[in-house]
Order: sequence, then C-alpha cells, then structure tokens
Amino acid sequence: MQIIAYGIPWSVKLRDEEGNVSIKHGGSGITFVGKPYVHPFWGPYIDAEWVYIKDKPYHMIRNQWFIAPELEQLADYRMLDLYRTEIDIYKTLQSKCTFSKSAFKDSYEFDDEEFIMPNEPEWKMPLKTIFNKIKKYTNYTIKTIEDATYNMLQRANHYPFVYVDYTSVRPYLYAKDEIHDNLPGVWTLNDLYEAHKQYYDSVRKARELLWYDIAAKVDKEPIKLVTMDYSAFGRLATLCVEQPLSYGITTSVVIPRKTTYLSEDRVR
Repeated sequence: MQIIAYGIPWSVKLRDEEGNVSIKHGGSGITFVGKPYVHPFWGPYIDAEWVYIKDKPYHMIRNQWFIAPELEQLADYRMLDLYRTEIDIYKTLQSKCTFSKSAFKDSYEFDDEEFIMPNEPEWKMPLKTIFNKIKKYTNYTIKTIEDATYNMLQRANHYPFVYVDYTSVRPYLYAKDEIHDNLPGVWTLNDLYEAHKQYYDSVRKARELLWYDIAAKVDKEPIKLVTMDYSAFGRLATLCVEQPLSYGITTSVVIPRKTTYLSEDRVR
C-alpha cells in the first residue's frame, strides 16, 4: 500500500509469511524491514530492525518505530492474527474504556493474596479491571484479551514509574506516586500518557528520528545510515549511503567502517 507519513510518500507491504513488513520511500535503494505492533498510546507501528541493501540485511544500530494509522490495513493479512486482535483492543481502549482511580491499591498494604515488598511502586491496579472492561465491548475470549492487552501495555513500560508485570500469578499495572497523583478520578489510557508525557514524548522522538531525517533530506542529500553487518566475522559496523541514478531513482552502497562515521551528526 502507498501512504503519506512524516510528510512524504512511502510504500508499505507484507514481505514474507513470518509477518515482516517492508518500508520504502519512493525510488530509494534502501528498504527498512520489521514486525508490525500496536502501541497503547500511538496505535499501529512497524518496529524497523533491519535495513536491506540489494537484498542483503544489515542490522540497525537502534530500532526505529514507523508510526502511522494507515498501518491498520495490515490487519487484513491472514498471518497477522495477533496484530489484528491488538488493533481491535487498542481501538476499544481508546474509544470506550474508562477506569476508576479507586481501582488502584496502596502497595504497602497486606491483602489476602500476598505482601507487597516496600521497594515496589506505591500503587497497583489489577489488570483484570482492564481485561473485564474490554470483554464488555468485544467478542474475544478473556484469555485472548489478557495475552494481547498485556503484550501491548508492556510497550509503554517505564520501570519503576509505570509498568505492567506479574505478581505471583496475577498481572498488575504499577504506578509511582507522581503518576497516580496526576490521574483524574475516572481515567482513560490517554490520561496515563498525559501523566508521564515528558518521558513518553522523548521516547517517541528518539524512535522516529530517522523518518524525519529522511523527509528533511529528500531531493537535497543522500540518506546515510550506520548499521551492523552480522554476516561478517563478529560484528562489523558499516555505512549505508544512497547514490542517485537517473530518472529520480537511487541505489545504495555499503562502505566499510571508519571511525569518522560516528562523529558525523547527520549520520543515523
């Protein structure tokens, strides 16, 4: 499919039966490859882990998240069943689900299940509260809801401030005082994001930096990427550079590592 993201056009398509997705801008000689996931705050994205140059994979130094609502269309593919479920649960959480702040419990209390050690976050809420609310609006089994929702919420973990984890055999949402205190009496997933907005925005900025750089360089300068070549002996850092051809098409070359690569501010 063709979409507009980060201000420029991209080609996005399913690459193989394992569910990998390729991302490519225009006539670029660089293809990015990764798995599709759903973030609880930002929705569908591709976790781009690999760069392909002339069909050879190179590992990115740091994965980049290609976030775009149009990626929801990938859920139509048969082999992406879990992704489709996460899309449905994400939309349900965003549009229909609210939660009471009173569902959080003080972590320093004894209860009938266990004793919470004092080095853990101050507040906890059973994820069953979230699972049951989703069940009210969907036809999924509670087991499917538990697995998909837990996986999705983990992508927003920032230990020890706010995160999901299992205590004994039960999953909980944990929060420090500064997160819990900033939630309204009836809160939504967006309120959880707002309670820790500065951190989450910094994560998103770092994870999307490459796409904004590419958009800024279009028709001005070649894309340069520092990657890792795992097919070499050990791990070899390489520089992938676009080279323009005719008719608006570019190819890419791989240059052996030089120490000057990492001193260039524009090289990602």
